[in-house]
Amino acid sequence: MNKSKKGLILASGIIALVECFFMFILGLVFCLNASVIVDSLRFEVTADIAVLTNMIIAMGIVMFLLAIVNLVGGILLLCSVSGDKIKQRKGMFITGAVFTIIGSGAVGVSAILLYIAFALNDDSKPEVVPAPSVQPQPKVEDGNEKIKNKLEILREMKQKGEITEQEFHDMVLDLLKK
Repeated sequence: MNKSKKGLILASGIIALVECFFMFILGLVFCLNASVIVDSLRFEVTADIAVLTNMIIAMGIVMFLLAIVNLVGGILLLCSVSGDKIKQRKGMFITGAVFTIIGSGAVGVSAILLYIAFALNDDSKPEVVPAPSVQPQPKVEDGNEKIKNKLEILREMKQKGEITEQEFHDMVLDLLKK
């Protein structure tokens, strides 16, 4: 993993923890001050006060849950890049990234840094080079096939009477010596 990618993951983990803190505060504000928020909206919204109060409390609870998910994701990200055995912690990195992206709502700063980190190439992976196209090679005769072909030619010459038995025998011996 190159230094840029490691730095982005580290920054994403730290920012996820900061986002988590603010999400906890926001969830706390929603849950504890639901009636105050409803009173401030009463002039603009004509809905039942109890329904609005329950919706705001539910939003506060959702913020708490997302904060917890973001907290776990940030911790996993920080643990995945600490030390020398980063390759062995790839599952921890992926899990932390997923938790952080979900916890930050997929558009938080920590999620955006992770998207950039995913786009960077690792130094440890070789670039994929396309295989060269394979051209059919002309058939090359090996030594045994050449000798066989020459012996066939000599036999034909002997049968046609072009060479004598003694000449055939001498030529075969010369051929085998090579």
